[in-house]
Amino acid sequence: METHPVIYIIDDDESILNSLKAIITKIFPKSRIYTANNGLEGWEMFKTQSARFIVLSDLFMPELNGLQLLKMIRSSELLKNNYFILMTGDTEKDINLKALQQGADDFLSKPIAIDQLLAKLRLISRVFTLQEQIIIKDKEFEKKNKELSNQTSKLIELFVNLIENKFQGYKRLTAQITDAALWIASKMNIEDEQELDNIAKAAELIYIGRIALSEKSFREKMYVDGVIKNEDLTNIPLNAETVLNPLTGYSKVAEIISNIYENYDGSGIPKKKKANEIPEESRILRVVQDFFEIQAGDNNKTNAAIEQIETYINKMYELKIVVLMDQYTAFKDIGRVQGRERSVEIHELIEGLYISRSVYSESGIKLLGAGVTLNADNITKLKEILQNEKIIGNIWIRR
Repeated sequence: METHPVIYIIDDDESILNSLKAIITKIFPKSRIYTANNGLEGWEMFKTQSARFIVLSDLFMPELNGLQLLKMIRSSELLKNNYFILMTGDTEKDINLKALQQGADDFLSKPIAIDQLLAKLRLISRVFTLQEQIIIKDKEFEKKNKELSNQTSKLIELFVNLIENKFQGYKRLTAQITDAALWIASKMNIEDEQELDNIAKAAELIYIGRIALSEKSFREKMYVDGVIKNEDLTNIPLNAETVLNPLTGYSKVAEIISNIYENYDGSGIPKKKKANEIPEESRILRVVQDFFEIQAGDNNKTNAAIEQIETYINKMYELKIVVLMDQYTAFKDIGRVQGRERSVEIHELIEGLYISRSVYSESGIKLLGAGVTLNADNITKLKEILQNEKIIGNIWIRR
């Protein structure tokens, strides 16, 4: 489909207006062509024009000259993307350069070479046609993408409901996992919205790889004492990728979930990735998922769950994430200490304060253990160390 551009010819010479209009009309009979005797009249004509248009404007005119008109067009959000050709005299080379610098798309020297003018108009018409085709294709793509997104959302909802039918309380569990994972991510300075969204999506579908397992295998823990006891569970990462990869926008989520059971020391599945080879999001979700699963299976004993996870630091779990998970339980009062814990800054430390959570440096050194009561000596040592080190998360005390 060819676009028939709207064309405005603006010149204070009536004979030029009439001759240009007559010539252009012959070549572009389906185009709407308007004329004006000065820039102000032209501005009033097209300032509310919604269709794409071309302006052929003389430089020297009463009321509003060509450069002034160009400036007004380029300053208008509605009009700034339209095509502007300035018509000038042969001797006005400096003005031509100035016009291009101020946003003119092209210029023509007077007297106008008709073949040159028509060639430019044909080129612009083809550009308009291509742009219109791109806009149409973009709209079609956007529509299809929206349809795919809606279909994906329905599939995700179906998957979650299927898992919930096999595992009563699954939605509550994933809500807990999501909240904790996003809190830990914030403490690890993960700020990218897409990355955070992927963590939330992965948390919601964290059991998706189990959907094809038997009822017996579905609720089993992947690792018992650091060892996989049921070979059926080794299919979970591949199952997750198989289900999620074809879904629009879920390839990264599939990657996160399929790497959750990699161990920090390289002994996990499916590819025995090690430490930072494992996606950061997967390392976070691994700790959080295991914490809530252990806690739920141990009569909600928070400290016992943390202690069990701490046993496998640097084997199955990353130290930093375990420390932050421990601090999250204080932040959310999961241990039911009824708000008696709070985080403090280094300058707030005074003798007699009771450290409720172990304090670690970013390099992994344990600076203070949980249960330590601060005295002048350990406060001084801590401050000296923290001149060159940073701690993981915050310092937590119990009132």
